[in-house]
Amino acid sequence: MIDHYWPNGELLYEISPCFSKISVFMFFLVFQVVKGQNVWEKSGKFEGDIILRRSRNVMENSDRYWPNGELPYEIASNFNKSEKSIILSTLEFLANKTCLKPVSPREEHEGSILFTGEPGHGCSSTIGYWRKKNQKIYLDRDFGCLDFGTILHEVLHVLGFWHQHSAKDRDKYIEIVLDNVQKGLEYNFNKATHKTDSFGFDYDYESIMHYSAFAFSRNGRKTIIPKRTVRQGLPMGQRKELSEIDILKINKMYNCTPNVEVADDNAKFYRVKVIRIK
Repeated sequence: MIDHYWPNGELLYEISPCFSKISVFMFFLVFQVVKGQNVWEKSGKFEGDIILRRSRNVMENSDRYWPNGELPYEIASNFNKSEKSIILSTLEFLANKTCLKPVSPREEHEGSILFTGEPGHGCSSTIGYWRKKNQKIYLDRDFGCLDFGTILHEVLHVLGFWHQHSAKDRDKYIEIVLDNVQKGLEYNFNKATHKTDSFGFDYDYESIMHYSAFAFSRNGRKTIIPKRTVRQGLPMGQRKELSEIDILKINKMYNCTPNVEVADDNAKFYRVKVIRIK
């Protein structure tokens, strides 16, 4: 009987205080999988997974980009062999899609990335190049951070990417439903006050840097609603792969020279082939 279905596919819920903190956390992990929400949205950082510093002009400030497109990195010993393999596979994927070059740190490198499983930070990272050794990307295994999409998302933060939903022009593309946001977490939906640069590309619902529709929901209802028709491609909030515009932006930021063919002028689909600059 159709009247026994939940209206609009919305599951309204509350959690009894009799459950332990561990039980509540496991509930959130399961429910996030059902809704398509991301575990990094629960990291307790700014916008879920960003560790702030005082200087926040990153995407428009070229001295916050990694010099020569090189990403000096190390992987901490608190990861097992399988976890290290996932991190390495993610970096290899990024290198194949862009002209970025993950490398072992050398003496002349003023900054480097350290992937660490140190607990207490969830899935989180800083924004852009800080010119310091061991700039940390936190990937807590108990928080579900060690999957391809989550790692890729955090690496893009370190490359200089903020979340797509915080773009200054976002109100033309999405509606933020603050009534559905957990109390005290509304700041995660603030628009950018710092300088950012879209590099001339459209708002990207498919970006790996976009929030999911249920991000920080307090009641199981959507907190982000698209105002425009989203093409049938990658879902909003996906953590499966880079969108085509993600790739184009990285290559633009780091002065790669990709061949770009616009396959559909209306939908603005792109085919990308990267040419590495010697």
